[in-house]
Amino acid sequence: MLHTWIHPWLPVLEESRLDQELYGDIRRKLALGLAAWNVLDPSALRVLEPWKGVFSAADMEMLILKSVLPRLVEGLQLFEINPRNQKIEILEAVLPWYDFFPSTTFSSLLVNEFFPKWHQVLYLWLTHPSTSSSTDLDQVFQWHQWWKSLFPTELLAEEGVTTGFRQGLDMINQSIKGLKVMAPADLAQSQDGKTGVANRGSPSRYNGLPDRSCICFVDTELAAVCDDEADT
Repeated sequence: MLHTWIHPWLPVLEESRLDQELYGDIRRKLALGLAAWNVLDPSALRVLEPWKGVFSAADMEMLILKSVLPRLVEGLQLFEINPRNQKIEILEAVLPWYDFFPSTTFSSLLVNEFFPKWHQVLYLWLTHPSTSSSTDLDQVFQWHQWWKSLFPTELLAEEGVTTGFRQGLDMINQSIKGLKVMAPADLAQSQDGKTGVANRGSPSRYNGLPDRSCICFVDTELAAVCDDEADT
């Protein structure tokens, strides 16, 4: 890779010339290579990692925002949420980029491109007619927890991500209590065509789930479980 040849020379080269000439050329070449990059290709991480402490923070941020962020957006727009046959390769490819971005920027990426469609699927699942009487809500809660487990602890602490999962839990609790499930604001906007989240299809795709339970959750803990068909 390029850095294996250049890095040994950095201590003996003049810093001003490096910044004005060499580094600028390298960033342009990196940007050119990233123009055709697919988010599922992990080589971009390996190529950019050695330059994190070499380029100034401002220059690295500009490179990432202009050349990487658009590819991550494209990847998440193609990402589908499907409880019956979930594929997570795109999300697994996106999340490692967290360390390259300002935390608020990466959180905003997920708030805009991941959570609206995740909320949409959860909303359809909870509001499907079979859910009120026959869906095992423990499975819904475990689905919620499984998604959280995919995210690094540091990312879960970001306000936008915390709010996104909290809104999902609020919907689950509303369903448990027999209340009308209220769609989060991002889902309401997507249904108005404002966020570009497409309808993923009929709720019937979530049929065939286990028998019903009466369940109450407090925050992320299962507070009580009452299986009303334990003898059937």
